[in-house]
Amino acid sequence: MTMDPKIFIITVAGDLHSLVVEQALLKKGIEVCRFDTSCFALSNSCSYLFDYNQKVFETSISSIFEPSTIWFHRLHKPFIASDIHKDDVDIAKSDTQLYLNSYLKSISSVGRWVNPLEGSRNANDKLLQLSEASKIGLKFPRTLISNNGEQIRSFLEDVQNSIYKPLQMACWNDSVLYTSIVKISDLPDDHIIQSTPGIYQEKISVKYELRVVAFGSFFLPIRIIKNPDHQDVVDWRTIPKETISTEIVAIPKNLESKLFELMKRLGIVFGSFDILVDDQDEYYFLEVNHQGQFLWPELCNPELPLLDYFIDFLSDGTHKFEYHKKPSRLALHDFLHCEAFENKLMHEKKQFLDKKIICESRIQ
Repeated sequence: MTMDPKIFIITVAGDLHSLVVEQALLKKGIEVCRFDTSCFALSNSCSYLFDYNQKVFETSISSIFEPSTIWFHRLHKPFIASDIHKDDVDIAKSDTQLYLNSYLKSISSVGRWVNPLEGSRNANDKLLQLSEASKIGLKFPRTLISNNGEQIRSFLEDVQNSIYKPLQMACWNDSVLYTSIVKISDLPDDHIIQSTPGIYQEKISVKYELRVVAFGSFFLPIRIIKNPDHQDVVDWRTIPKETISTEIVAIPKNLESKLFELMKRLGIVFGSFDILVDDQDEYYFLEVNHQGQFLWPELCNPELPLLDYFIDFLSDGTHKFEYHKKPSRLALHDFLHCEAFENKLMHEKKQFLDKKIICESRIQ
């Protein structure tokens, strides 16, 4: 007998994607709970009682104790109580983060994870991604990951046309560090470089770019079509989305097989691959993002059923997923242009920022 799907979303308040997915699941009549990890210590409690051979677990986090699927989307450092003594702040933060990690590990065998904890940690490791990609024959640009100034300068002199990108998403205030052209003259002193490791990569002459979204063993290759004025832009994330269009295309089966093999080696079941195609129609793997904001291509092309794909994938209960077209489907546009949804999103973002301000002002 097939059980009704129950979805547990691990995320942070004010996150657009997880809120859209929650509302879409509810619209389909699927039971769902969204867990804001930033409020782990402010709004929730967990207890584990070990009494001889018996373990008793109680939590206020979710009424869904046995979800069919857990979507591990976002993890945020938990905020702590505002009146903790300043000398206790560091240890309180450390213990709370450790306890949150322990809670997640304690439920890691419950349901089907998208993506598993260990797989998520592996996929966060760009060095591991490229190491495994190399083993299975995925082609990628010549790359140096380093914090050695001398070796970086030698690489840039040899490659000449290079880009730089951080090891992980780098944000501060309202700024984001995107992929950018790098020259030797851009580099800081060696002692600064040693504290700021990064990825230096040969810039490929690009015919077009692909975002390949993998739902288990089902792949959706999407071509990113830039406005002619933006053809030379290195990172399409800096381009206004209204100037980008997207379309579904086909990719070689052997490339699809290699991408799936990389997923298995990393231990993930869902991800968005960034692929470059050069003038000779060679495919270059850049990276796979397992927790990113993957719905944006549907903003550029409302005909792309990305949200509907993902809802079916979460509720399907298996990684051997196949999408079947329907007379009507869940569309991202319907939620983003709903006043109630917009109000809920803005309310969550405000609450999150208010808590962040309180915590940071107390520390100062």
